[in-house]
Amino acid sequence: MPVWHSSVRGDALIGYSPSPVTIAKVAEHKARVAYSVLCKPVLCDDSALVIPKLNGYPGPHAKRELERKGIGHFLGLAREHGPLPCYFEMTLSYFDEKLPKPKFFTSTVHGTLIPELRGDLKQSHVKSDYFGCIIPSGHKQTLAEFSKEDYAKQMATKRWDEFKTFYHSHKG
Repeated sequence: MPVWHSSVRGDALIGYSPSPVTIAKVAEHKARVAYSVLCKPVLCDDSALVIPKLNGYPGPHAKRELERKGIGHFLGLAREHGPLPCYFEMTLSYFDEKLPKPKFFTSTVHGTLIPELRGDLKQSHVKSDYFGCIIPSGHKQTLAEFSKEDYAKQMATKRWDEFKTFYHSHKG
């Protein structure tokens, strides 16, 4: 999955080009470093927001880019390019002394980045401002327009269940 390098002149976006950084590489690095420091089993949870039309931007740097440029930057991209197909890639990485390399459990939620903020960004299930401008595939509401209950029911992913199954068989 490509991630990004951007060239910016003032606030004008010049372009994005692919880079070798992926959420899997970030998750593996974090798990290896955490294990080497703690010398105990570790579980890391990482995510990326990938916009294919923009060569995967912002990728695993989604939180940093949101903090740096603000949600207005992403709303502007959706205004400039039209609604942008995107996806969240969420990866758990587990590492312990029994494994030669970290084990990954990944879920993907596809959706569309729209040029407006909608919904209540203060709800407990809302993890970032991105939730107010991404409509999950098959829905008409942004993630921030879902109730906490609907979000839990409709946006549940399998990575945690897959990890639990692996862990119970692995620790035995």
